Amino acid sequence: MSIPRRDNKLANVLKHMGYTEEAALILYLYEMRKKADYTDYETTIEEARRALGIATRVRNLVIQIMAQ
Repeated sequence: MSIPRRDNKLANVLKHMGYTEEAALILYLYEMRKKADYTDYETTIEEARRALGIATRVRNLVIQIMAQ
């Protein structure tokens, strides 16, 4: 299985596989990245920690799926 490189495509794949919560979390990370890249607002340390936790969770899920 190949892993989509775009955030929304990976979210759609996971959603269709039944991982709706993780799909929503990927979209949250996408919104956070847009905030960090394209706005004048700074990302707080709490947002950064939450994003790291989410990214780790999704990464581990993708690794688990790929190992099946």
